[in-house]
Parts: sequence; C-alpha cells; structure tokens
Amino acid sequence: MPKINLGLLLKNIKRLLIFAITIRISHATYATAPCVSTPEDLRIALTTAASNGEDDEIKIVQGTYMGHFVANGTDNVFLSL
Repeated sequence: MPKINLGLLLKNIKRLLIFAITIRISHATYATAPCVSTPEDLRIALTTAASNGEDDEIKIVQGTYMGHFVANGTDNVFLSL
C-alpha cells in the first residue's frame, strides 16, 4: 500500500478551499441585488431571477406586499430574499 504524504495532502486541501472561497466571493461581488418597493417590482425581480441562470439576491423594502408571487426556475442556483 503506498504511503500518503499527509503534509502535502493538507497543503493541497488548503489550496483547494482557498480557491473555492475566492471563486464564491468573486461571484457574489458581481451579482446584482435589486431593491424592490412595489409588488410589480417584486414580480419582475422574481421573473428575472428565475430565468437568468445565476445566483440572485432580491432586497425588499419593509412593508406589505399583496399578490401572488412565484419564482419558478429550472436552473440549480440560489435565490435569497
């Protein structure tokens, strides 16, 4: 059975984690975060989020929003409200 260089393995795992975190941070930096204040703006933002193939964040001004709001997407991404 071959010997495993534990130090080298840990060093490579650390590099991989730093790379993954850097990619995630850089992706979040470029994401748009619309701020909505009306039911119609919320509908538009949800429709856009469902079809753009990117992780999305929608900021909502505090208040009451009456209506039927749906975010149906087929992409495997995150939506944060």
